[in-house]
Amino acid sequence: VSTQSTWERCHGFCFDAKYAICCNGVTCITEYERCCNSTCCNRFTGTCIEGLRPGARGAPSNPLNWEWNSDPSGAQVFQQCSTIEAMNTVKAFWVWVWPTMLLLVTLSMLSLSIVFSSKATPRAFSLLEYLMIFVAVIVTGLSCPLFFAPVYKYGMFLVLVQMLVILTASARIKWLNVLCILVQIITLIYVFDPFHGNAFLNLSSNRYVRNSNPDVEDFSSDPQTSGLLHAIVRSWHTIKGVEDNYCTSFYDWFKLDPLLRDLDRMDNPEITTFGYCSRGWTNALWFFAGLAMIGTIIQFILDLLGLFFRFHHDKIELEVHEELVY
Repeated sequence: VSTQSTWERCHGFCFDAKYAICCNGVTCITEYERCCNSTCCNRFTGTCIEGLRPGARGAPSNPLNWEWNSDPSGAQVFQQCSTIEAMNTVKAFWVWVWPTMLLLVTLSMLSLSIVFSSKATPRAFSLLEYLMIFVAVIVTGLSCPLFFAPVYKYGMFLVLVQMLVILTASARIKWLNVLCILVQIITLIYVFDPFHGNAFLNLSSNRYVRNSNPDVEDFSSDPQTSGLLHAIVRSWHTIKGVEDNYCTSFYDWFKLDPLLRDLDRMDNPEITTFGYCSRGWTNALWFFAGLAMIGTIIQFILDLLGLFFRFHHDKIELEVHEELVY
């Protein structure tokens, strides 16, 4: 950069440091670009991430140089601009803010419902009512991991139903118990979807829209979202295969940038996602969702038993004896 008078010839490359930065010989606009190795990375659509790649022929990390196996230090770590793994405000909301908000609201509702159940009535709870509250708390905890996936709607629905169950167990009101049973029936149909494939009775959480799939009718049910377990599988594997990942499309994130990976030596080419869209987290969601669905069945049975046994009153007969006067 020349700081001489303007009439003197500049022997280098001149730029104004207030508006531009030098990125290894390349001029970047400071206002909307950042220097990433020798690349000008857009601040709004990309980010600078360290990665690993095979390198050029003859380099220690070259895939053709098998001596690299005995000397892993030959791996070349570099910085590269990535738009695939870049985070922005919208992505951060759906990835971090929204699940955290759902989790905090759930914990607040659960705390208030537990306090209400202990203060609502001075009477002692029966064993059946204790079981209803206990199972509701367990199902609520198992539903929370669903917030960190595209199937967060199932988690929200299950949590609201469990709050109703706790209210029903606390307040010994018959019509509320009947309402709770009806809601439980809808819940079972929603999470299991026994009418899978039926165009009218199914409760698929997704519908095809125009031009999304030319082989099906517009607004027809998506068979991959018929029930909670099907919807979880769709986050990892769709009909078109793993490459067409619904989870990464939903978040527009959690996909590994292939240009940042050494697929010849270090990284598994079959692993293309991370975080909420990884295979491990999908398997964990299956485990939590399966237990929550089992808990929902148990909850439904407890609600039915409660309708028959909680409102049964023993017949009390009073005997009046004539007062004896001596």
